[in-house]
Amino acid sequence: MSKSELQTEIDNPEIDLSTKPENDIHFAKIGIIKQRASCFRTLPSLMRFFKGNTERLQQVKVGYGLTDKLKLLGLAILQSVPNWVRSRIARFDVCLKLATESLCKNMIVKIDDSVYAVRELLGIAIVSHNFEPYMHEHFKMCRGGVFLDVGAHVGKYSVIASKIVGPEGLVVAVEPHPENFRLLKRNIKLNNLKDVVAYNWAAWNKTCTLRFSVGDSSAAFNVEKHYNRGSIIVQAKPLDEIISKLNYNGVNLVKIDAEGAEYEVLLGLKETLRNFGPKVIVEVWMNNIDRVKAFFNNLGYNIRAISEGLEFNVGSPDYTWCVDVLCSPNYTRLSR
Repeated sequence: MSKSELQTEIDNPEIDLSTKPENDIHFAKIGIIKQRASCFRTLPSLMRFFKGNTERLQQVKVGYGLTDKLKLLGLAILQSVPNWVRSRIARFDVCLKLATESLCKNMIVKIDDSVYAVRELLGIAIVSHNFEPYMHEHFKMCRGGVFLDVGAHVGKYSVIASKIVGPEGLVVAVEPHPENFRLLKRNIKLNNLKDVVAYNWAAWNKTCTLRFSVGDSSAAFNVEKHYNRGSIIVQAKPLDEIISKLNYNGVNLVKIDAEGAEYEVLLGLKETLRNFGPKVIVEVWMNNIDRVKAFFNNLGYNIRAISEGLEFNVGSPDYTWCVDVLCSPNYTRLSR
């Protein structure tokens, strides 16, 4: 597929990627680069200002086509506005966010040999190399393997896994968010992937319907939290149902990012874990840590944190809300 065909594909208006600005969203907290301290006060602050601008300009090169590169250049300019300007002009952050959303709409970025349709700065950050860098070490797959991507978002890990397992393997991507799912399907097509099957339902411990609260970003989608964009009804099923119907002898790797519903997801995947013993990478929210540890211990799994930084250290006072863990079947379990 040529670049012009890809751009025509993504410009198709059948997908509504528009969002509504919110007054309580601070522009400086959105995007790839973290919020800066006020600049021009000290030399170190000035150096950080130029360093941040350099990093933003370097992001321009990930634009797939010329239009995408120009959009990323515009984003770099918008993000370069100093904090002291934002703080002195009423509603400046809101205007910047409106402009940012307009530039991000229908954008395609190229990371290595893969292309991704995104709809926001968060999406660009998620598909970049800088997001979850520790995953590179633990994301191990082999040719012909089977990968289960639970909470696939727009398909970053599904695309990566597909190119590893090849046509002999299989990637099963599950994503309940309707807009994320549409982008997931588009990214499967943009990358010409033939070994990925995608399901637009929520992984759960039983077949039912769930009400999800919807927030401002593509990651703000939760069955327990209350966000500001209303709610939607989503079909839910246990993953054991779909895995049992696959014509493959096992599952090699599972990635779960279920925004706080990881325990219910695991309950619906229990037979697959018991029968095949795949490695599991799961984002665990603080309120689920004890239950998830007990769940894997009962199945004969070892569990250890792989996230980086103090904010992911469960025993630290700086710990905030989640930790990514790697769960591997131990020798005793494999010997049974």
